[in-house]
Amino acid sequence: MSALNEHDMARSRTAFAPGANGSLIVTSSVLAVRGRKLTIALAAKHGLPTAYYGRHFVDAGGLISYGPNWLDEYRRAAGYVDRILKGEKPADLPVRARPSTS
Repeated sequence: MSALNEHDMARSRTAFAPGANGSLIVTSSVLAVRGRKLTIALAAKHGLPTAYYGRHFVDAGGLISYGPNWLDEYRRAAGYVDRILKGEKPADLPVRARPSTS
């Protein structure tokens, strides 16, 4: 299978646009990252609501993203590592749920 070029990517994304209730969900992949600018531009051009897996798409002009805040996850992990290195037993550390955003 050959890699998609920009023409193929544009054609595939434009195919979603004609539907009255169409939308697009972009999941994590190398192709999604590589074609990020093109996908965002085509979604805007065709008025296609698009949800992305990462905030970097929104920072580049995309509509919305839904996914973890990786910076926060790394900070939490560092806190656990710190506590373990200071002598706490991993089995004694609490399992924390993510804070509610509502």
